[in-house]
This record gives sequence, structure tokens and C-alpha cells, in this order.
Amino acid sequence: MIFNLSGFSLLSFFLIILIGIMLLLIPNMTEKTVVFGVRVPPSKLELPIFATLKKQYRSYVAILIVIFGIGSLLIPPSLVLIQALLTLLFLAPFFAIYLKEHYALERAKKEGGWYDDVVTRSEAELTINGAGLQVWIYFVPGLLILAILFVAGALLYPSIPGIFATHFGANGQPNGFSTKSIWSVFGTGFVGLVVSTFLIALTYVTYRTPLSIDPSIPQSNTRLRIFRKTFVVTIGLILVGLNLVFLITSLMIWGIVAIGPYGGVVLVLAPLFAILVILTLILFRTGQLGSNLKLKGDAVEPEGPNQEDNFVRKDDDVFWKAGMIYVNKDDKRLFVPKRFGVGYTLNFGRPGSWIFIIGIIAIPVVIIVLTLALR
Repeated sequence: MIFNLSGFSLLSFFLIILIGIMLLLIPNMTEKTVVFGVRVPPSKLELPIFATLKKQYRSYVAILIVIFGIGSLLIPPSLVLIQALLTLLFLAPFFAIYLKEHYALERAKKEGGWYDDVVTRSEAELTINGAGLQVWIYFVPGLLILAILFVAGALLYPSIPGIFATHFGANGQPNGFSTKSIWSVFGTGFVGLVVSTFLIALTYVTYRTPLSIDPSIPQSNTRLRIFRKTFVVTIGLILVGLNLVFLITSLMIWGIVAIGPYGGVVLVLAPLFAILVILTLILFRTGQLGSNLKLKGDAVEPEGPNQEDNFVRKDDDVFWKAGMIYVNKDDKRLFVPKRFGVGYTLNFGRPGSWIFIIGIIAIPVVIIVLTLALR
């Protein structure tokens, strides 16, 4: 046989396919007036260059999906680390493709003087703040899963051996043992608490972040409010997926769930895979800042002069490096909406962004330290 498949090989293959599909869909998720990270006047969106660059982008990404997808099936099942690295390496050439299209569009914009005959107004920078949504409700399912973990652990604690396996290889065989203690039995749950706290805090901060209304887009206010709620729901779903992983992992450590060859890896990652599929569908339907939403009244022609003629969003490309990194010390927001993709990114012009990055680095360090302490 050419392919010597395992459960992990198939999971890696489908993960690459799923990530590839998400990358293919990104141009259809971003704001209509932001293409490959470049701000574009609405009146220029019918130019042929947009269709050409999007076609090139999809062709290149499709080739990547085929190459890396086949590669994941060719790698022997025993080389699990390489399988995992292959999924990460898939993103490197993708960014090269994105940058190619970004700079091509940036040159066309500059050479064509797209903003030379466009009037921009400060009214296009009106903002709305997050309010009126009970954010905590959407985290209840994920937290309940975490609570089940601790309750189950407390009930099973007396029956857990004095020395038990706490780490397993990809083949399902134990390769690490620990002495029974609160830390060793509930270590995965404590990691879940750290991750859950971080995600909930992050959601509260981003939900309260002001968002700019673009008057050239119909019903911008309504779209932004729906987007806010959708963002909270997606983080809630991610929390469910992660805490399911922590619960399943704990049940394996406690000996409640049997682990076969490569079955443990598949079983642990399956919830995350399912969540990614659901999130892709949700985010595609909503789009960045609600750009893909079909709202009642969108098709109604506005009375009087075209709104675009008087209200066009300012050209803010100067604050975006490569259309992805935002640096604006005069913007008080720590988080701003992404230009390529769905969600938020940091404002690297604010000192708080570097504190946040340190916190991101600290979380895996804490997890590693806890893991070593549990052995």
C-alpha cells in the first residue's frame, strides 16, 4: 500500500483540509471594503483586479491543500510529531501567498490613485460600544463540563492507584507515571481553569471594545451588534471544545476510558475538530463585522444621493503593516477588528499589547510547569 494510515494520519489529513477550506473562504468573510488587508473605496470594488487576485489566491491555496493533504497521508503513523508540525508548516506558504496578493493590490491602489477623487468624512468613524448582552450565559456549557471533570475526579479519587499513568504515547502506551495527589489527579482540570479564565476575560475585553461604523455599508450598526454576539457565541463553543478535551484526557488518565493505538490522540482531538467545523460555518455566515449578513431592508434603494458619495471610510492603511499588524498609539483600543479573517487583533501601538503577549506566553509555561510537577 502507498498509504499506511492510522487514526492520527486521517485526523491530520482532515484537519489540513478543514484549515485549507477556512483559508479559501477568508476573502469571502472579510469586510467588503477591505480586500487582502487593503482599504478600498466602495466605488472601486468592481475593478477587474479584485476578481483576478482572488482567483490567484484560491488557486494557490488549493494547491497547498493538495500537497500538504497528500503529505499527511504519506508520513508514517509513528512520526506523530512530524504530522503535527506539517499542519503548522501549512500556514507558512499561506502567508507568503497572502502577502503576494496584498502588495499587488497595494501597488494598484497607489498607482491608480483610488482615494484621490474620494471624499472622506469623520462621520464614518462613529463607534458603538458593547452593551446589553449577558456574556456570561454563553460560557455556562463549557464551565459545566469543567465542573463535571472535578466532580468525577472527586468521586473516583479513592479508587485511583497510588502510582498511575499520567502521560501516554501516540500508540496508547503509558510513558509517564505520577504519585497520586490532588495536583496529579486534577492537573488537567486546573489547566482547564486557567484556559477558561483567560478566554472569558479576553471575551469581556473584546466585547467592550468600540467598533467603527462605516456608513457606506447598509445597516452597519445592526451588523456590528450581531457580530458581537456571534463572536461571544464562538468563544463559548471553543470553551466547550477545549474543556471536552480536558475531560476526556482526565478520564483516560483515571482509567475510565480505554486508549488503543492512536485512538487516544483521535479521541482527544475529535471535539476540537468538530468545533472547528461548526465555527467555520458560523463565521462564514456572519463574516467579519457582520459583512455577510443578509438583513431585511438591504435591498431597499436609499432615497436621495448615494450615501457613498458623502460618507466613505478614511484610508487607514498607514496604521496596518502588511495589512495584518495594527500600530496606532493614538487609538486607545487594545483590540481592533482584523483586516484579513474574522475576530480581533492587537493594537501594537499600545503598551498593553505587549503585556498581553507576555500573558499568552506565560500560559503554556504554566501548563508545562504544572505538567512536570505532576509527574
